[in-house]
Amino acid sequence: MEKVTTSLPLNPKHHEKMGFLTFFLLLEELAKRYEVASFPMLDTGESAQEDQKILLQKLQLLGLDSKNLHNKEIFTPEMVQEVMIELYKKGIITIAEKTIHRCHCGKIQFIEGSKLSDSKKSLLDSNGLSKCCSSSIHKTTARVLLTKPLDKITTRIVSFPDWFIKEIHWFGEKFDFPFLISRVTPQKYSAIVEGDHFYLDADHLFYFYLLFYAYMEKELTSVVAGPSTIKQLAFMLHFGQMLKLSLPKSVYSIPKINYSKETRETFTEMVKRYGPVRVRNALLWASLSNRKEININEGHIKGSNEEVIIPVVEDKN
Repeated sequence: MEKVTTSLPLNPKHHEKMGFLTFFLLLEELAKRYEVASFPMLDTGESAQEDQKILLQKLQLLGLDSKNLHNKEIFTPEMVQEVMIELYKKGIITIAEKTIHRCHCGKIQFIEGSKLSDSKKSLLDSNGLSKCCSSSIHKTTARVLLTKPLDKITTRIVSFPDWFIKEIHWFGEKFDFPFLISRVTPQKYSAIVEGDHFYLDADHLFYFYLLFYAYMEKELTSVVAGPSTIKQLAFMLHFGQMLKLSLPKSVYSIPKINYSKETRETFTEMVKRYGPVRVRNALLWASLSNRKEININEGHIKGSNEEVIIPVVEDKN
């Protein structure tokens, strides 16, 4: 089984954010450090071809090999079907008939009586209408797929920074109840379970990432996450343990990196001005700053002429 270091799927449309490029830089450095393969995954579902093209150009400017990028479309319909059947047979997901609250376009969907998450609340305006389609929330009854409540992670996982693993455990404590992973409106992915056809939320498929990787005969040794993917990573680890899969031995958290642009020069012009080594060093330094958020500017790039040493995160017990 090939050993790899990876991230949750990254959407190329965020290429304009300097911090976004750090994922690819850190994955490459971790692959070298641990002597495994770098396996960055792209989520190209909602991104335009132009976004992907620009991202590849920027990575090449920084000296990264774009051939190492992978598209989440390797999750074929056949693989999704097999994964959902295995999850059902092992009792990780169950079928139930529930009353679902949803808006017209289906962006908002939740089980009656469940607590509406902050992310879903942000999709409603002051009148309780969907910001996505301006419709009211209405009810429908349907057979749906629910997960088991999350278990506490007992496998030893070390993190960088140290506080990051506490946030992952926090999600296990917060989501100690079954939650919805299917949708009542058509989605890109679907599966047939016990004769019923279920539409699947692509974001929820990421929760079972470790099982998908096992099907591809790959073992994750380390995973890189950012502020927007911590929840998916936490669920991936919890469900991985419930499935008795090998969990990554280490996880890395990249902070939110804010770049203060002081001139109108483009990214290409900046790399040509300071050189790819300085830009890479500045971004890697920021990613390993042990913070949740950090501001950098051209001064940091100009002064980043020393190689950044990637810390080896390992269990010392």
